[in-house]
Amino acid sequence: MAEVFLSKLAEDELRGLSPGDQQDAARAISFLEDDLFREQNKVNLVLVEDGKEIFALVVGTIWLGFYEDNDDSIMLIHLSVRSRFRPF
Repeated sequence: MAEVFLSKLAEDELRGLSPGDQQDAARAISFLEDDLFREQNKVNLVLVEDGKEIFALVVGTIWLGFYEDNDDSIMLIHLSVRSRFRPF
């Protein structure tokens, strides 16, 4: 299992969520730690920032943007809540 770190932006976004959405985000982050789930469900955004390939993972209504480091760590750089009223 990988260790997940949150960028300052992701921490701020998490703090700004409602308590229910914070619980959903914590659950989504735990899925991000699971190597097999992450590999099977991540979306390559074909985006490179600071030499890092950026991926997305959607768990329920939570959208996570992240990159993977060589030392089995994950840096969560963005998270948001998708609309519950829009189909995916």
